[in-house]
Amino acid sequence: MLTDLRILAIDTASEHGSIALLEGQTIVLEQRWCLPLQGHTEVLVPSIEAALKLVGWRFQTLRGIAVTNG
Repeated sequence: MLTDLRILAIDTASEHGSIALLEGQTIVLEQRWCLPLQGHTEVLVPSIEAALKLVGWRFQTLRGIAVTNG
């Protein structure tokens, strides 16, 4: 069912990076930052870990990961 679908969305295509956690069509959490392109690697994984912990999800409960291409 769509309401049970948990998605991690990642955008690091420019200096304005972001992640979001969605459940169904609801944005549960969104985080943005502005860094040089090479700076995303330093904040991406810690940001994902902190976001999942904040909403009480585990990585294994995600049903998909959406990423930008650019």
